[in-house]
Amino acid sequence: MTPANTSVSGYTMDQADAPSLSAVDERRIESGGFLGELAEGLGFYEYILDRFSCYTHQTRQSGMIYEVEYALYGHASDVKNFETALNRIMWIREGMNMLYLIASDHRSEANAVAETLVGWTGNQLIVMLTAAALMAAWAYAESILDVRALLQGKRVAFFKSEESWVLSIQGIENLLCGGGEAAKEDTFGMTYEDYLRVLLYASNESKTAYRVMDLIQDRLRQRTPNFFMAAQVYALEIRADIAASGFFSALPVVKKRTGKDAWYVFSERFTEVY
Repeated sequence: MTPANTSVSGYTMDQADAPSLSAVDERRIESGGFLGELAEGLGFYEYILDRFSCYTHQTRQSGMIYEVEYALYGHASDVKNFETALNRIMWIREGMNMLYLIASDHRSEANAVAETLVGWTGNQLIVMLTAAALMAAWAYAESILDVRALLQGKRVAFFKSEESWVLSIQGIENLLCGGGEAAKEDTFGMTYEDYLRVLLYASNESKTAYRVMDLIQDRLRQRTPNFFMAAQVYALEIRADIAASGFFSALPVVKKRTGKDAWYVFSERFTEVY
């Protein structure tokens, strides 16, 4: 399924003292209600996509190459994380392709083939089940083409149409025999990284945060083998006292009467724990 002349990273992380495996509680963020938590979460996931490497955006030459996939699934090996991400994307694509087939004219094609195959039984239930099985296989085959295109860095339509659909029902056999077709590129479609974004948004934020700590530790150990995330500062508290003079009390006429300025003092405290 991967593009020709490409190889998959065989790196395996040493997770003996990974922060994600030693975590004893959920990482909690105090961010001011639902909207604050939502904004914080979205910003965190965008940070992962921007700063870490994935299959179609490989910025690493050593260590864990598929870092975004690791943040999602936490397997020690690059291969396992990559395979798991592909399986999840395949599920999404197969579901969307199945919905398209059910609502399109292709459904009648599947019914016609099913009638040819098992119509002799005279049992319409068997014909319907066969047609459903054919559409499931057809949707799966089209999903293989979709994922091939995604791994090539192309955009694939999320909602398929007659123009973006590629595989005919007769072409399923050719695909299974090693055909090299790929889905059509769509200007407004989604990329592989867009699907990783969807998977991140649906992930457990606490587990993902700890896995990001694993990645940071793994990166730093490429230069400093004895680096341990657990030995670092894990809590930060900032307190700011802000003083400002009152606007009206600073006016000359008021100051002359009172003989002094009126000052206001504000205190703010911020705490973050990792």
